[in-house]
Amino acid sequence: MVMMALVAAFYLLLRLRGQFHYCRGRFDEARFDALTNLYNRREEQLQIEREITLCRRNGEMFGLIFFDLNRFKQINDQYGHGVGDQALIAVADRLQANIRKSDEVFRLSGDEFLCLTRFTHSLGSCEGVAEKLESSLCVSVELDQLKLSVSASSGCAIYPADGESIKALIETADQRMYRDKSIKNGHHYIEPAVERC
Repeated sequence: MVMMALVAAFYLLLRLRGQFHYCRGRFDEARFDALTNLYNRREEQLQIEREITLCRRNGEMFGLIFFDLNRFKQINDQYGHGVGDQALIAVADRLQANIRKSDEVFRLSGDEFLCLTRFTHSLGSCEGVAEKLESSLCVSVELDQLKLSVSASSGCAIYPADGESIKALIETADQRMYRDKSIKNGHHYIEPAVERC
């Protein structure tokens, strides 16, 4: 009888362990981008909301850097989505390798990435981090015997100077990124007014 109870308890532990690992995997799927293994948009929203709460309470600042790859559609169109996916993975790896330990990188969608820079005290310091990250991306990537040139444009926003909500901060960073992209492409950019929330 005791032996049957031990076997039943052992079987129950195995099932619970399996369910734990299954649930843990599902939890990770909800937080991470499947392709790049960076945090995803959902996790980005949660972490930035926490950062806003923390900085509001402590009177601190943080920065957001919005990245968009330049001419990424051409890579997908010319070489296929498989090569495009490999390029995204390479970009994610470079961003992750070049951020500070206190910062986080998120893949928002497609070729858009966002970096949360903690302990950033000015737009200039955030732009300095952005330039460092951009230069880490602005090199050739060898994929499937192809040598591709990958570069990015970026835009920064600082909490609370550029907004006190996620929406306002991302809109500001996004507009500044488009200005950066238009300058790099030789186009004139007119910055629209941003409503601060």
